[in-house]
Amino acid sequence: MRPAVTLIAILLLAYAYGTHQRNKVWRTPETLWKDVTVKSPNNPSGLMNYGIELMLRADYEGAERYFMRTFELRPNSANLHTNMAILYSATDNSQQAEKYFMRAIELEPREPQVYFFYARFLYENGRFDEAEENLKSAIQRTPVHLEAMILLMHVYYQKWDFRKLADISEDIIRFIPNDEQASYFLALARSIEEITPEIFLQLSYNYYQLGDYERSIGAALEALKLMPNYGYAYNNLSAAYNKLEEWDNAIEAAERALELNPDSQGARHNLDFAREQQMLSRD
Repeated sequence: MRPAVTLIAILLLAYAYGTHQRNKVWRTPETLWKDVTVKSPNNPSGLMNYGIELMLRADYEGAERYFMRTFELRPNSANLHTNMAILYSATDNSQQAEKYFMRAIELEPREPQVYFFYARFLYENGRFDEAEENLKSAIQRTPVHLEAMILLMHVYYQKWDFRKLADISEDIIRFIPNDEQASYFLALARSIEEITPEIFLQLSYNYYQLGDYERSIGAALEALKLMPNYGYAYNNLSAAYNKLEEWDNAIEAAERALELNPDSQGARHNLDFAREQQMLSRD
């Protein structure tokens, strides 16, 4: 029986070694997909997935290299075009990113994820109307697309469309009852029964206090759309422009604020500060 025992021991050791080697390879998704590319260099899924792993750790050159190798094998893959678009978006090449997003949609117009990732790109570039349309396309194809619904909620917030913000927040809460963001946005939207210049003025002030000066300016401009001669909104504009060191805009807004409210000490201070900094910047 000893030889049989010895053989079994050898087999167990071999099995243990093989398991150890697989564990080394499969320790992370990156090592797994790298192993696939080595053993199956013409496997397009392996090449693309390894490229994705490289992209996730910000190795964009490496990711692009593997994506390009995948294109040689699968040139009409919508997923690959989407990944290329995400890569170029991450490297601030918006023109190339949009080109690949559009091609992905052309190749697979029924795929909701293509619309979602394109919408995320549009949102990050401040193109909220287009982002909204693409998110609606994603949700139309997958009605319970929670990622798209959550991003759409943020789009409505950015657009200050409080009625739609309330609706989408309620939809999200139906699926995720304890979602903090949706609950916050729903409470905010419900608290604003009527859109008034004062609402936007308060938003402008709140954003200013948070240090989000671009949003503060945006809210003040929305107030001025509703009340063109709203001196307090011009004062908020001036203060925010000062923080962004946009002295010309700050001076113009402060001067307009003083035309409307000559006794405004805040506007006077903003104007004096902007003029002083403008002179210093020219020296």
